[in-house]
Amino acid sequence: MMVFLTPILTFVSISSGPSWSDALTTAVDPEERVRNWIASGAAAFNPKPQMIQGNAEIVTLRVVENPDDAILRMPMTGGPVTLSWRQDVSLVMRAELKGSGFDIEALSPTDQFLRNGRYEWAWKIVPKKWGKRQLHLTTIVLAPIPGLGEKASVANVTTRSVDVLVNPNAVVSGFLSTYWQWLATTVFIPIAIWLWKRRTKQIRQRQIGFRNAG
Repeated sequence: MMVFLTPILTFVSISSGPSWSDALTTAVDPEERVRNWIASGAAAFNPKPQMIQGNAEIVTLRVVENPDDAILRMPMTGGPVTLSWRQDVSLVMRAELKGSGFDIEALSPTDQFLRNGRYEWAWKIVPKKWGKRQLHLTTIVLAPIPGLGEKASVANVTTRSVDVLVNPNAVVSGFLSTYWQWLATTVFIPIAIWLWKRRTKQIRQRQIGFRNAG
């Protein structure tokens, strides 16, 4: 089931108007040229609502120029689509994924050019801390028009909260492998000695009881 989010920023759609190259050459005002360079597309993201601590997952972001593109609803690397929203699209875009308590490795270039009306980013993420965490997905629409500098960059930010479940096996095995010597000397060996002494004492008491009875 896909959840549609309300877009943070809304720009002029040019999907049915002139091409982007035409818009760049015909617009006189620099800010108007930036607006004309941005189309109203759509995005799909597939983070799992629940993850297991220590287990690696692949998450994928797919952005399309045409909101009706069928590929938007197709399964992606890492699993089916779990989030979908309207997304501003340009010829050059950037996507970043961050989150406290996660190890995140980008599997695709951060900055990409539009190809065949589509973008796709992927990340490998490993939840390191249990509890309710958040992944922060940032998409940046870039309009590198000479002379505008940072004014040519428009950011759209989408945040998805991901619940992380602790994997007891991974946690316990990791703890034991790190602290097994400490556990052996401070816990296991003293307990074993105490049990041995207790058992020996019980046997001696029984032997004494048998002798007295005889």
